[in-house]
Amino acid sequence: MNPVEIVVGLVLVAVVLATVAQRLRVPYPTLLVLGGVTLGFVPGLPHVRIPPDVAFLVFVPPLVYQVASRFGLRDLRRHRWPIFRLAVGLVLLNLFCVAGVVHFGIDGFSWSAAFVLAAIVSPTDTAAVAAVTKNLPIPRRVERILEGESLFNDVVALVAYQQAVKAAVTGSFSLGDAGQVLVWDAVGGVGVGLAVGVLATWARHRVRDVAINTAASLLTPFAAYLGGEAIGASGVLATVAVGLYVGRVLLPTLTPAERVEAVAFWSGARFILEGLAFVLIGLELRRVVADLSDTPAAGLLGACALVCATVVVVRLAWVFAWTGLPYLFGPKRSGAEARPPWGQALLLAWAGMRGVDSLAAALAVPLVLADGATPLPQRNLILLLSFSVILTTLVLQGLTLPLLIRRLGLPSEDSVRREDAPIRLAAAEAALRRLDELEHTPGVPPDVVAHLRAMYLLRVHRYRSRLAPAAGDSPEPGIEAARGLVLELLKAERQVVAAMWGDGLISDDAKQRVERSLDYEELKLGA
Repeated sequence: MNPVEIVVGLVLVAVVLATVAQRLRVPYPTLLVLGGVTLGFVPGLPHVRIPPDVAFLVFVPPLVYQVASRFGLRDLRRHRWPIFRLAVGLVLLNLFCVAGVVHFGIDGFSWSAAFVLAAIVSPTDTAAVAAVTKNLPIPRRVERILEGESLFNDVVALVAYQQAVKAAVTGSFSLGDAGQVLVWDAVGGVGVGLAVGVLATWARHRVRDVAINTAASLLTPFAAYLGGEAIGASGVLATVAVGLYVGRVLLPTLTPAERVEAVAFWSGARFILEGLAFVLIGLELRRVVADLSDTPAAGLLGACALVCATVVVVRLAWVFAWTGLPYLFGPKRSGAEARPPWGQALLLAWAGMRGVDSLAAALAVPLVLADGATPLPQRNLILLLSFSVILTTLVLQGLTLPLLIRRLGLPSEDSVRREDAPIRLAAAEAALRRLDELEHTPGVPPDVVAHLRAMYLLRVHRYRSRLAPAAGDSPEPGIEAARGLVLELLKAERQVVAAMWGDGLISDDAKQRVERSLDYEELKLGA
């Protein structure tokens, strides 16, 4: 099979498994990784190997950029200390704990190889957590902390990973040189990211074709990453910086069509990349296991269990330490710095799934040392242990996290719809006030004003009904009935459009334009 056929086949497998996961009501990353492992041991399937440098470039920049572009700086400021403790403190603790356990607990593991493994398994995966917690009553504070942790622990872990890989390949490490490199990584990476963000904003403001604008958004993370690497700085930091800049400066100024198209494109691109990555775990695992066939199975299983247990236990201990000890012996805090309830702390501690970032880093481990001929020691064992952590966290924590959330009985008042309701209510009321000002403008028909007022009054009633339980009132009767009525009207419109197209009265393009307009009308009903 040629590479294109293999990629298409892997995407097809990912789509089928994700569909099955929806029907079984299990997180799709869990089923994808289990399906990939099963698929990897099916006889006769082609061997898939991605070159290490290509693996990192393909997966990391777009996935990091997509998360960074939708993560608000205000959320970062509000939850900066919990995010810092998890993204920096926990990653550093993981690095030293995992590296120490592996170096002293597994024969033949050098310190450099141990730190490579520790850096690989340190970052969490926000996509896996989001897929697991979808449609579950998870507090917004916990959700934003987990997203911020996943974004910034990527930076810390992947920068540490690059330094560990250099030490493993060259066989030398200097703390002073590493400190200088880290400073340049930060300064140069952020500088390149901001420069690419300014350039992307300037260019995309001058492109009004939606398709070209979306294509430019795809080029942005790769431009930042390659630019950072080209000057010897951190490409990952450059990607994070450009994502934060674009999300803050560019996205709010795009046209509605450009934003809708970009969101749809990146959602699909993220799923494809994640699907490929999770299925690749299984295909790569087969080769790794075959290469380690001379090593006793009991020893391999013991090593996997040791590393997985270390990763899980370190996170549990760290989360409960920073959520409990400072508040027992320090001053009481309120607001975003208030001590999280024990249920939220347990949720933060257990939501440590590893995913695509760890996989990409594992696949990117070099094959040979600096001489270009000597195989990198322990590479296959590093891959096996990395895959075991990904599998264990996705399966064990991925399947039990929904049960834990339901068991904890976390309050659902922080849901997205309830969080958005007061914002939408204020916006609708502002629109009504503006309509009152424009009501007597010459040339504005009274029936149009009446129609618009009725439409916005319906929105106001809908948003107030979502806030009614908090105010002690009952939801506005008839809101759902009105919504159902509009859905029936849209259904009648669709039937007429389909009939006209079937009779050859309208073209394919006209049918698609009208259906897209009806789609937007229906989507607004769920707002």
